Amino acid sequence: MQRIWQVITVTLAALLLGTSFAHGLEWPAKLPYDGDLYVRLQTSLYSLWGPPHVGGFLEPVTIFAVLILAVLVRSHRSALRLPLVAAGCLLLAFPVVFFWRVAPANAAFLSAAATDILPPDWSMWRPQWETVTSSTSRAIDPRPEPLTQNGQTHGVTRVATSHVRSFCR
Repeated sequence: MQRIWQVITVTLAALLLGTSFAHGLEWPAKLPYDGDLYVRLQTSLYSLWGPPHVGGFLEPVTIFAVLILAVLVRSHRSALRLPLVAAGCLLLAFPVVFFWRVAPANAAFLSAAATDILPPDWSMWRPQWETVTSSTSRAIDPRPEPLTQNGQTHGVTRVATSHVRSFCR
């Protein structure tokens, strides 16, 4: 039972990381988009990533699977540390980070799509949404400040694009 649950947990974690990796691969391409196109993408491309679709349940189910794995390996002290640390990291990332950083940005983009009025501060919502939803984007540029200021991308597009190109070769 423990081995089967390990495989299930690793599979769920890999699927969850895959969604973050997808955001990281999309990020360089989406940086130069104007506000209207960006909002259209946010409200159409990611519609299946939230509840009631599979993407919306993937993170909570993964956290639950990691916690069950921790219970299953509790008698093995050395094996218990990893699931506990993973569960702690996942519990910190979701829901704390999601509701603190991603949900307000989602609300701004959904409101813009519903009213056809682009918020004047949309360019501040974009890096907030992108940096939190993409773990790979943090590896590319861990700075907390916005990636675009006065139309300048601080070289992130160049770095991220070179990573994507080298990966695709």
